[in-house]
Amino acid sequence: MLGMTAIPALIFFFLLLTVPESPRWLMIKGDIEKARKKLIQILGNEAALDEIKDIEETVALEKESWRTALTRESNAP
Repeated sequence: MLGMTAIPALIFFFLLLTVPESPRWLMIKGDIEKARKKLIQILGNEAALDEIKDIEETVALEKESWRTALTRESNAP
């Protein structure tokens, strides 16, 4: 019975290896050029540039919110 649950888990694992990297994840990891190419492939040139700006702004806000949350926690009495 335990082996029967392992079969879908293994299938899922191997299918995860085929999932492409998202442009947002690539931007977070610093591979902006690869993210730009993927976005151009999906959206076209002009829309891709707008989306890159949006992703950069969102990532910067998220990093700042984490810093703020962590510093508030460490400064709490």
